[in-house]
Amino acid sequence: MSNPNEKLPPAPDRKDEILTIAAKEFASKGYAAVSMRVLAEKAKITPAALYHHYSGKDAIYLAVLNSVFADKAAELVENVKGAGSPEDKLDRAIFWLVRLFFNDDGFKRLLQRELLDADEARLKSLAQNVVDTPFHAIENLLGQLDPRADTRLSTTTVFALVLGLIQLAPILKGTSLMVSASQENSEAAILPFVKYIKSIVLCGINVEQESKTS
Repeated sequence: MSNPNEKLPPAPDRKDEILTIAAKEFASKGYAAVSMRVLAEKAKITPAALYHHYSGKDAIYLAVLNSVFADKAAELVENVKGAGSPEDKLDRAIFWLVRLFFNDDGFKRLLQRELLDADEARLKSLAQNVVDTPFHAIENLLGQLDPRADTRLSTTTVFALVLGLIQLAPILKGTSLMVSASQENSEAAILPFVKYIKSIVLCGINVEQESKTS
């Protein structure tokens, strides 16, 4: 018999449950292939109840994007606030980005689908509400390393190199350029990429300054 005085854990927020379900559906099938009816069935509620929480598919999709991506953006910013030199923090930031894409398949798929769909309104929302914060966090680190550098271009290079690695990873699996499948998500597999990306960015800053002083 249960203890009447025992406190039960709080019930999960219904909107959060819906977002979790919707994120999985959108990541696996894409925006166009998911309907409000399907989301209602997956959430085990009526379509009317779903519309009570969200006004339509656009509203729930934007909520999914902002929830998934904004949480990750906040994590990255917190990750670079700790102790260490700007170079150490840059190392941590790049490692965090690479590990995120390797280990969070839902996040990766959602981002890839957004880039392919190229919906202007959704991309603008992502840029303003999600990407801007981690972008400036890394840009600030690069500015500390060299205040004269073109930090915007260098930060763009960081993100481009990480995204390029993730896009090519399925093609490179099984080649001599990638580790075995059993190691691909491990720290040992990620670190060489992190070091290489950081070296390219820092070398780029050095070359830029040499060209300005020559």
